[in-house]
Amino acid sequence: MSSRETRQRRGEIYRLHLVGLSEDDIATSLHIDKAAVSRHIAAVRAQGSWTGRNHRQLYNDIMQESYDAARLSMSQAWKMYNEAKSPGDKMAALGRAQAGIKLVLEIRPDLEALWMQETLDFVKGRQDEALAMSDRVQQLERDRELRSRVLPVSPNSG
Repeated sequence: MSSRETRQRRGEIYRLHLVGLSEDDIATSLHIDKAAVSRHIAAVRAQGSWTGRNHRQLYNDIMQESYDAARLSMSQAWKMYNEAKSPGDKMAALGRAQAGIKLVLEIRPDLEALWMQETLDFVKGRQDEALAMSDRVQQLERDRELRSRVLPVSPNSG
């Protein structure tokens, strides 16, 4: 299997896991062994590991996972709606689709908050540059002061 095919298989296994299928059911439906299913799920989870990640990366991962889960939920709800025979089943599926839409709307980024974060990042970058420049100026001033304390030696003296 190529790495692309492995990623696709892994994604399909994880999607089935998110939908609620057991590892046994996933293994049976994909004609692979349960241990392979476990390894694929563990690999996907390891990609989203929280160790060694900053707060922004964690937040982005959680938001992406929430968005993906909501989209999957909406997709499954619309599939249920299209396959429903009774009005009651259609209404239940429609309610699930609406819940998914509501979740997506609730987790969408706030444009003002994004602008504020970008502005803070810009200001922090300029602050870091200014501090580096200040350190360099202080070093140059120390070097100049040391040079002024040393008397030049002329070749004719002595």
